[in-house]
Amino acid sequence: MSGRKGSTIIKDDLDSDIGPLRRAEEKFRAIFNNSNDSILLHGLTPEGLPGNFIDVNKAACDRLGYTEEELMNLSVVDIDADDSHVEGVIKELNKKGHTAFECVHLSKDGKRIPVEVNAHLFTLDNEEVILSIARDVTERECVEKKTIESQSALSSLIDHAPFGIMVIGIDKRVKRVNEAALRLLDYESPGEIIGTICHETLCPAEIDQCPIIDLGQVVDRSERIFLTREGEKIPILKSVVRMQLDGEDVLLESFIDIKEIKEAQKALEMSEEAYRNLVENSSDLIFSTSDDGDINFANAAFKRALGFSEEEIPNVSFSSIIIGSPAERSPLKGGSADGIDIQNLELKLVTKMDKILEVEGIIDGEFVDGELINSRGYLRDITQANIDERRIKHLNRLLRATRQINKLKAYEKNPGDLIKFTCEILVRTRGFKNAWVVLFDDEGSYYLSGESGLGETFLPIKERFERNNWVRCVNRALQHAGTVAISDFKRCDDCPLVQECTGNGILVSRLEHGVKLFGIMVISMPVEYLKDIEEHRLLDEITDEIAFALYSRDLETKEQIYDALRKANTNLNILSDITRHDILNQVTALSGYLNLLEDRFPEEYWNEAQMIDRMKRISRTIQRQISFTKDYQNMGVTVPQWNNIGKIVLRATHGLGEIENIELMVDTGSLEIFGDQMLEKVFLNLVDDSIRHGVTTSEIRIYFKENDEGGILYFEDDGVGIPEGLKTEIFNKGVGLHTGYGLFLAKEILGITGMSIRETGTEGKGARFEIVVPPNVYRWGH
Repeated sequence: MSGRKGSTIIKDDLDSDIGPLRRAEEKFRAIFNNSNDSILLHGLTPEGLPGNFIDVNKAACDRLGYTEEELMNLSVVDIDADDSHVEGVIKELNKKGHTAFECVHLSKDGKRIPVEVNAHLFTLDNEEVILSIARDVTERECVEKKTIESQSALSSLIDHAPFGIMVIGIDKRVKRVNEAALRLLDYESPGEIIGTICHETLCPAEIDQCPIIDLGQVVDRSERIFLTREGEKIPILKSVVRMQLDGEDVLLESFIDIKEIKEAQKALEMSEEAYRNLVENSSDLIFSTSDDGDINFANAAFKRALGFSEEEIPNVSFSSIIIGSPAERSPLKGGSADGIDIQNLELKLVTKMDKILEVEGIIDGEFVDGELINSRGYLRDITQANIDERRIKHLNRLLRATRQINKLKAYEKNPGDLIKFTCEILVRTRGFKNAWVVLFDDEGSYYLSGESGLGETFLPIKERFERNNWVRCVNRALQHAGTVAISDFKRCDDCPLVQECTGNGILVSRLEHGVKLFGIMVISMPVEYLKDIEEHRLLDEITDEIAFALYSRDLETKEQIYDALRKANTNLNILSDITRHDILNQVTALSGYLNLLEDRFPEEYWNEAQMIDRMKRISRTIQRQISFTKDYQNMGVTVPQWNNIGKIVLRATHGLGEIENIELMVDTGSLEIFGDQMLEKVFLNLVDDSIRHGVTTSEIRIYFKENDEGGILYFEDDGVGIPEGLKTEIFNKGVGLHTGYGLFLAKEILGITGMSIRETGTEGKGARFEIVVPPNVYRWGH
C-alpha cells in the first residue's frame, strides 16, 4: 500500500514537472508547423557535413513537395540546386554560430525555389545540429527583377532622352547626368561633371543664391542659363522637381537647349522690328481699321500728315476724314459674300487742322457675311505732286506768255501799247486775275500806266498816281530790289484796288534795266503761287524783257539826239583841231624866234635875257594847255564800255622806262569797270604821279574790295606820300609840278560813269588813292 502510494506521489510529481514542458513543446510544435517559412533541422556527419533532416515543418514539406518521411531520408545537399556553398556555410556556422545566405532549393518535381536562409548551429541532446529557416523569395526576386528591369529601362530612357536630365543633391553636387546634357554642356564623360558643385560649373547663380534650394523658387518651364565647359552661356528651358532617390532628397532637372529657338526668336523679332521700322519709317501713309471703322493702327507718316497724335488715333474713324459724299466715304464694297475687297483709288482727306490732303493708293477690306471686319490702307500723299503738276501747267502758260511778250516787244514801239498789251497777255494766257503797270519819267514822277482785268476800277488809282501819290505795294517795290510778294492787305485800306486783291495775293516787280528804274508791275494771282521760286524767276524775266524794251525805245530816242550831238561835236572837233594846230604852229615859231633872240643878247643885257626866258616858259605852258585840250576834247565822246582792270594797267604802263625799277602788283582778278575809253589815262597818270612825286617809290599795288555801297579800287605806293594840306587840292586843275592837269583829268574821266577818287595815304609812308566804284559800274568777268 505504501509502495503504491509512493509511486503515485512520484508520478504526480513527474506529471507536475512534465506538464509545462509538454505544453511548451505543443506550443513550439504549433508554431513550428504553422510557420510560412520552411524550417529544417539536421545534424552533422562525423566528417562535418550536413546529415539527414531530423525534423521538418509542414511548410517545408508543402514547398518541396515531399512527405515528412521522405524528407527525413534526405539532407541539405539533396535539396540544394548548387551545393558548392555548403562548405563555406559550415565554416561560417562553426565560427559564428549563425549565418545568412541565399540559395536555390529544388522541389521534388525539379522546380527551382530561390530562398533566403538563416542558419543557427546549437547542441541538442548532446549533438550539434543546425536549424535552417528558409524563406521563399521567389516573389521578391520577381519584384526586384522587375525593379531592376524598370530601373534599367528608366536609366536607358534617361540616357537616351533627347533633352538634358540631371540629378542634383541637396548639397548642390551633381549626382547624375545623361548623354544629352553632356553634349549640350560640351563634356565628354559623366565623370567630368558628376560630383561637381552646380553653381561652380553649370549655373551662373552666386553662392547661396540657388533659385530652388536657397530661394525656394518654382522652376517649371522657365528660361534659365547654363554654362558649358568653356564658360559659354547657353539659354535653356528648365523644369525642376523635388523627389527622393535611394532615400535621399534630390532635384531632378530636365532642360532643353533653346539657343536656336532664341536665335530664331531674335531673328523673328529683328524681322518684325525691321518690318515695323519699314512701316513706321515709310513715307507712305499706312493704317488699319477695326470692324467699327475706327483706326487701330497708323504709322508715323499717317499721323504726321493728318496731324493726329498716338493717343488721338484710336478715336478717329477713317470715314470721318474722307471728303465727299456718303458713298465716297465708304470706298469698300463687301456685298453679301465673304472675302477681300481691294480698291485702287484717289481720295481727299481732311487733316486735324482742316487742311486738304490728296492721296492715292490701295485700301483692302476683309468681309464676313457682307460685314467689314477690318481694313488696311497703303496711301501716298500726292498733294504736293498735284500742286507741282498744276504749277507746271501754270509755268507753261507763263512761258507761253513770255514768248508772246518777247514777240510783242520786238515790234511794238509805243510804250503805252507795250505795257497794255503785256498786261492783256498775262491775264489772258497766264490766267492771272489782273495785271497793271505804272511807268516813271527820268525824275521818278508818274509818266504812263496800263492794265488788264480791272477796267474802270483802275481809274481811281490812276488819278492818284498822276498826283505821284503811290500806294503801299508801289512804295514797297521802290524800297526793295527784286520781286515783293504781298498776301496781307490789312494796311491797304486806302488803296482803291484792295477789294480786287482780297482773296488772292500780288507780286510786285520793278521794271529796271541797269541803273534806271522805268516803272512797277503788279500782278494778282492765287496765294499758293506767291512763294514759288519759278514764278518769281519767270516774272523777273518778263519784267526784265519789258524794262529792256523800254530801255531800247529810250535808247533809240536818245541815240537820235546823240547822233545830232555827235555830228555837232565832230564839226567842233574839226574846228578845234584846225585852231589848235594853227596856234601850236604859231607858238612853235614864237619859241624859235625867242631862242634866236636869246642867243644874240650880250651878257650885259641880263635883265632882258630873263624876260625872254619867261616868255619861253609862257610859250611852253601854252603848248601844254593846248595839248591838254586834245585829251579833254576826247572825254565822253564814245559810249562807255567794260574794261578789264588788269589789262588796262598793263597797257597804261607799257613803254614807261621808269616802271622797270618798280614792283607793280595788280590783284584785281577778273574785275571789269564800266568807264570811258580814256580810263587807261587814269592809271597812266597815277603811275606817272607815283614815279615823279613819290621820289623813293619802289612798289605799287592795285587791288579791289567790295562793300555795302559797291566797292573801292585801291592804288597804293611806298613813296614819300602827299602832305595833308594837298590831299584835296591835287585834284584841282593846274595843281602840280608839271602840267597840273593829270589828277584833274583822272577825276573827270572817272566821273563820266559815276566814280570818284580821293587820296587817303600817310605822308612819309606812301600815297593811297581810293577810286569809289558804284555797284552797277563793276562786275566780275569770266
